[in-house]
Amino acid sequence: MPVFVRSIKETGTLVSSRESRQLASGYVTLDPGSEVGEHQTGTGEELIILLDGTAKVSIEGRGHAVSSPSVVLVPAHTRHNVKNQGTDPLRYVYVYVTAVAPRDATGIRAASGRSAES
Repeated sequence: MPVFVRSIKETGTLVSSRESRQLASGYVTLDPGSEVGEHQTGTGEELIILLDGTAKVSIEGRGHAVSSPSVVLVPAHTRHNVKNQGTDPLRYVYVYVTAVAPRDATGIRAASGRSAES
């Protein structure tokens, strides 16, 4: 797979299904008082990486005050929301796992099909 590089200049999608089979990513800017709106993760986890600002991250309705620089891990099948609680713009990147390898009976993830040499 070729190396993929994209500059983070404007809000929007960073990595989509065109570039990755396992991840989706985006860059978000929220004005003070603005929020993304509650939504739910699917079968994959979501990592929220706060770059600038102060947020209230709600996970299953429970609010958490988070200041940058910080990361928040949202489990699979979880309702969540991000709201700018500060007076400056909130900037963050999210990374969402779109494909999750199944686990075997021991709880270990199945091999990706890559050899140790790749």
